[in-house]
Amino acid sequence: MADAQSTTPQEIFHPQEIIRANPPATYTQRLLDDFLAFHAQTGHAAKTIESYRQTAFDFVSFIGDLPLVSVRAVDIREYLAWLLAQGASPTSISQKLSALKSFFNHLELCGAVPVSPARLIRRKNPPRKLPHSLTVEEVEKLISAAKNPRDRAVIETFYASGLRLAELTAMRIESIDWAARSARIVGKGDRERLAPLNKRAIDALRIVVGSRTSGFVFDATRRRRLGTGSIIKQKSRSNFYWVLRFKNTDLCLGNVKKITREAATALADEYMEKKVGHPLPPRNERTISRHAIANIVGRAARRAGLGKIHPHMLRHSFASHLMEGGADLIAIRDLLGHSSLSTTSIYLHTTGKHLKDVLVKYHPRFGGEA
Repeated sequence: MADAQSTTPQEIFHPQEIIRANPPATYTQRLLDDFLAFHAQTGHAAKTIESYRQTAFDFVSFIGDLPLVSVRAVDIREYLAWLLAQGASPTSISQKLSALKSFFNHLELCGAVPVSPARLIRRKNPPRKLPHSLTVEEVEKLISAAKNPRDRAVIETFYASGLRLAELTAMRIESIDWAARSARIVGKGDRERLAPLNKRAIDALRIVVGSRTSGFVFDATRRRRLGTGSIIKQKSRSNFYWVLRFKNTDLCLGNVKKITREAATALADEYMEKKVGHPLPPRNERTISRHAIANIVGRAARRAGLGKIHPHMLRHSFASHLMEGGADLIAIRDLLGHSSLSTTSIYLHTTGKHLKDVLVKYHPRFGGEA
């Protein structure tokens, strides 16, 4: 006998019968779960799915006891007007409407609503702002202001490859081809591409990676250094820690006068195994957070006297400088990992110098000194 709580094809195409047999909140939650599962299976990014989930949940909370089958276009407009009154930006309103259109299109496809009420609402695209990029001199100042080798590697990699913030944090050592100076990146929509890495970025990354052969490039684990000559190790899963300090001497290593971090870590593992009476669990592999990357770039910008700079500006600078150098727009699209050429075309408007050079070269009335 089939499970009484399982969803059958008849339940999908006869929503009114389900509403009479189940509380509206339970039925609505099942529709929300099905909507999110559908987008997860179609390869949407985790952030996109979370945005859809939050928008759909907020809208369901806004309409209260009103069944989804009874929602009209005016209800959606009231929700968007309420968001606008709460201070939401035009860009945010457009994103919310896009999420609701996708939600009701899914409900229409499943037969939960006869026609999507969101179809009657026209989406007004917000004004598109031109991306702000740095000059070549400003990029050099930013790199020079890096506080340590890791920070320098972060900035060098951003500018050399034009990666997104999420792509940089997810970058793995195994994906780097050191000889070809490139890295295999999985971007939006699970699309793979080869990101370029110049010599300066490769040299900076080698310092950060060291002798590691796998894992995240910018690794952040619970075991970390506390200043010079310190290793911290987590004790079980609680908030208690053992702190082991060592000096750069022989430390039971015979005639070796200096101890490397790897050797000190091995000694710490051996000591802790004897102390707790069982082998220590492996380190939890964890990449550096996006917030930490943003802080690295922001602090370097302040030290360089460049004001407020966020990581995505280095991606804009990568594309703008390629455009100024005469790179093909399709090549820039592929390097950035854009799915549409229209997204890349915004960089055509970022630099007046590039447009002036095109006019001087190709327009008959812009050449010469006149």
